[in-house]
Amino acid sequence: MARDPSPRRKSWLAFAGVAGAWLLFALSDIAIDWAASVAKGKHFDVVNIPIWSIGWVLWIGGSYGTRWLVSRFPIERHALLRSLVVHLVLCFAVVMTIISIEYGIIFWLERTWPETVLIYPAWVYYTTKFHLYVLVYWLLVGVCGGYDYYRRLQRSELTATRLEAELAQAELQALRMQLHPHFLFNTHHSIVSLMLNKDNAAAIKMLTRLSDLLRITLKRVDQATSSLGEELQVLELYLGIQRERYRDRLAVESQVDAGLLGAEVPSLLLQPLVENAIEHGIDPQTTGGRLVILAKREGDELVVTIRDNGPGFPEGFSLEADAGVGLGNTRARLQRLYGDRARLSPRRAPDGGAEVEVALPFRGYVPPPATTRADRHLSGP
Repeated sequence: MARDPSPRRKSWLAFAGVAGAWLLFALSDIAIDWAASVAKGKHFDVVNIPIWSIGWVLWIGGSYGTRWLVSRFPIERHALLRSLVVHLVLCFAVVMTIISIEYGIIFWLERTWPETVLIYPAWVYYTTKFHLYVLVYWLLVGVCGGYDYYRRLQRSELTATRLEAELAQAELQALRMQLHPHFLFNTHHSIVSLMLNKDNAAAIKMLTRLSDLLRITLKRVDQATSSLGEELQVLELYLGIQRERYRDRLAVESQVDAGLLGAEVPSLLLQPLVENAIEHGIDPQTTGGRLVILAKREGDELVVTIRDNGPGFPEGFSLEADAGVGLGNTRARLQRLYGDRARLSPRRAPDGGAEVEVALPFRGYVPPPATTRADRHLSGP
């Protein structure tokens, strides 16, 4: 397998930037000396002046050495005095090393071309360069320290964002898991009722559909969202269970445009709302229970409505104060996933009964990378 060349490329780009900066600085120094010579009418020494600027080239390596020292001995706020003392010692060592190498190179060149290369006494050279290179060292310390601080701040922000996302996912998972016991308890109660009435065939059908429903929902237990088509497929299994219980007392009508089946919705959105409608709207009736499932697009929103022809919400019903597990859980999940861009509106239906409208941002569903073939089969056309 070929290795990713990007880290090596980045290293070369960084080296090119550092080397280019110091070479440009050396050329600028030479240009200043040339301009000064011209202004004073003096002869420009084309050999010695570039040689005397060789120290700026040596700072290419000095920059990398200082960078390593700053990473090895960072300047920390809680130990600022100790950090400054350490870098004072390191500053002296680095500056003296670079001046010594620079002077050694010029000394060798002077011995090689004694009539061409000029050299000052060592003490003059050291005292002339020392204070300037000290400033360079501390400038590099400031730049490297600032960069390290920025990287630490960036990492802490990324960590905080990741932790917040993980917390949100955990909260969503907890909200979803609250629905499973609620649904299982009601279904179990229905199966027991059928068995007590000696309707074993219906009880077996209900158990079979329950098994299929649990298998599918458990496969997608980590999915926060799914497609509307998937949710309708899962909902059909749930309604199959309820049809065994209510028989002719339950009529279901679905009005969903096929072009909306790929829209994103919170996973397990429809089932608790339909369960709520059946429990409070269909169950109190002896005949003629009707459930309507609507989905449409309104501008940039997907609007899903669950409507029943039952007694409707009681007077003074408040979502904040009176919502049960189904509505309260759905509201919390919508808030966690979409914030203020989603809303849950329970109200009386225009022709009697109750309806719950869910509006959320319209966008296409993108399956997670680990989606299995069985899950993709549920996405509908």
